[in-house]
Amino acid sequence: MPVAPFHRIVLFVVCSIFFCVYCFSIPSYTLTFGQIQKKTELRPYAAPLVLFTVAFFSIPEGSPLNKVRVRDAVQSGFPDFRTHIDDGLWAVPLAGTYVLHLAGVRGRSDLLNTTLLFLKSQLFTEILVEPLKYTTRVLRPDSSTRNSFPSGHTARAFAVATCFHKEFGKKSIWYSVGGYTIASATGLLRIMNNRHWITDVLAGAGIGIVSAQLAYETHRYRWGSRSVQLTCLPVWFAGSEKQLMFVINW
Repeated sequence: MPVAPFHRIVLFVVCSIFFCVYCFSIPSYTLTFGQIQKKTELRPYAAPLVLFTVAFFSIPEGSPLNKVRVRDAVQSGFPDFRTHIDDGLWAVPLAGTYVLHLAGVRGRSDLLNTTLLFLKSQLFTEILVEPLKYTTRVLRPDSSTRNSFPSGHTARAFAVATCFHKEFGKKSIWYSVGGYTIASATGLLRIMNNRHWITDVLAGAGIGIVSAQLAYETHRYRWGSRSVQLTCLPVWFAGSEKQLMFVINW
C-alpha cells in the first residue's frame, strides 16, 4: 500500500532531524600551520551537503526516493489532506526565542544581536532561494506555478531552527531537537499539501542551514562584547530645517 512508503518517508525525516543535531554537536577541527592557527568548522556544512546529495538522487526515475513516487505515495495515503499550518509553523522557534528571553533563559547572544542574526539568516535565505525559483522554473506538484524549487517555507524554517540551535543548543540538546522537528514538520507538510516535491524540501533545508551559518560567520558584533549605544545628533540639510538623526553604535 502507498502508506508504507509514507512511513519510510517519515522515518527518513526523523533520522534527518537527529543527523542535523549530531552534525552541530560533534567537535570541530583545528588546523595549525606554524604560527597560524585556523579553526575549520566542518560540522555546520555536513548536514547541508547530505541534504543536497539526497535531493539530487531524488530526481532519477529509478531512485527509491524519486520525487514523483514520493508524491504519489503521500497523495494516495492522504488524498484530501490540506492545511495552512505550514505557512506560519516555521516561525515558531523565532517566537520561542523571545519567550525564552522573557522567561530569563539567555541564549548565546543578547536580544538585539539575536534579532539581527535571525534577520540576516532570512535575508541570505531569500537571496539564495528566489533566484533559484525563477531560473529553474520547476512545476509544482499541483501544477499551479513554475517556482517549486527550492521550498522557501522549508528554507526559512531551517534557517530559523539553526539560529535557534546556535542560541540555545548548548543549554539543552532538546532545544535543538525541538527546533529541527518543527522545521522538518514544515517541510513534510509542504509535501503533504502537494505544494512541493521532496527534492524542493531537501534542497530548501540545506539552503536554510547554510544561510544561518553565513549569518553567524559574517556577524560583526560577537555576543555582547561591546555595549549598544544610541546616539542622537542634530543635523542640517540644505534647504531644510534642523532635524534629529539617531545612530545605533555596536
